[in-house]
Amino acid sequence: MSAGLQDLDHVYIELTVKCNLACTFCDNSMRNLYRDIPAERFRDIVDQLKPGTRIGLHGLGEPTLHKQLIELVAYAKQKQMYVYFNSNHTVTREEQMRGFVEHELDELRISMSAGSRESFLGYSGKDLFDDLLARARRMVEIRGDKQKPLLRAIFVLTTDNYRDLPVVAENASKIGFDELQVQALLDWGK
Repeated sequence: MSAGLQDLDHVYIELTVKCNLACTFCDNSMRNLYRDIPAERFRDIVDQLKPGTRIGLHGLGEPTLHKQLIELVAYAKQKQMYVYFNSNHTVTREEQMRGFVEHELDELRISMSAGSRESFLGYSGKDLFDDLLARARRMVEIRGDKQKPLLRAIFVLTTDNYRDLPVVAENASKIGFDELQVQALLDWGK
């Protein structure tokens, strides 16, 4: 018997390569493609997976820019998948946040790699630090006392931002994140 998608325990599905930021530590070489995975293709993939499969809905793009994100999360959860994704959370809409809670997204991993507006602007190219903090606080409010989604702050550690880590840890705690994950920068050969 040949192996298939049903044999996998973990799958990444790139919803989009679109992103509103130009982070220095991301590989932006494919950003000119600007294509989203069609909902039908997503459902076809999910239908081939066994219940409990972990599905990461991220890669190079910002998942919240996919117009059908909540519909896709709901479909995967209905099929008993464990669903999570990384987000820069700077453009996440209120209805998306409510949808994450309503459909019990398992994890929302929010990039928090700066401790100040200047640091955020320096790596992302956009002055959206205050928007990020406000949206993170709002996500915690909307989730309330529910268990899902688990809210994880992600700090990408670089030689430029390592001094920001104590401030990021303090912000993550004050905002109400469940976890803070620190990961070292992968060198994309730039």
